[in-house]
Amino acid sequence: KMEDTSATILYSLENVTLVVGSDSKGEGKLVLTFTSISWTPKAEGQTAETWNYQDVVMHAVSPATATYPPCIYCHLDGEDVTEVRFCPPDEGHLDEMFFHFNKGAELNPDPVGPEDEEEEGEEAPFYFNAQEFGVEGNENVRMHSSGMGMMSPEQFMDMITRQGIEVYDNVEEAFEDPEEEETNEDSQQ
Repeated sequence: KMEDTSATILYSLENVTLVVGSDSKGEGKLVLTFTSISWTPKAEGQTAETWNYQDVVMHAVSPATATYPPCIYCHLDGEDVTEVRFCPPDEGHLDEMFFHFNKGAELNPDPVGPEDEEEEGEEAPFYFNAQEFGVEGNENVRMHSSGMGMMSPEQFMDMITRQGIEVYDNVEEAFEDPEEEETNEDSQQ
C-alpha cells in the first residue's frame, strides 16, 4: 500500500505577506506541501488561498523594488494570469523558500498527454532561460520554470521588466563594474 504524501509539509513559515495582483492580503502562514501551496491569513475575515504547483507557470526570487519588498514572485495560469508575491518577514528566508518552491514544482511536473505531443512540422514552443536573457549567474535572478513555453517572448520580457529585473545583452555585461570600466578607460588614455 502506497502512503499518501500529498499533505506532507515541505516547508512552512509564519508572517508571510501575500500580495495577489496589487492587493495585499496581509500576513499569514505559508505552507508548501508535496502537492500544493497554501496561505492562511492571521486576520479573521480574510480568505485562505491554495494553489496546485501546476498552476504556477513560473516562480522566481524577486529583489526589492520601489513597490514590493524582496519576495517569491509567482505567475499563475488560470482564467486570467495572476501575479502572486510571497513576502517573508525577513529577506533571509528567501533562499529556503525558493528551494522548497523548486522541490514542490519538481514533484509535480505538468502532465503530458497526447494533446501535448508535437505534430510533424509543428514548431516547438518557446523556452527561455537566464542565459538567453543575459542574467545567468546574476545572484538577484533565480528562476524555475514549469511551463515557460506558454509565454511569448514579448510577454516574458514585459513580465521581467515589470519586476525590475535588468536584461543585459550578455552575461559579462551583468557583472561589469561601472567604476572599474572608468578606471580602465582612464589608464588607456
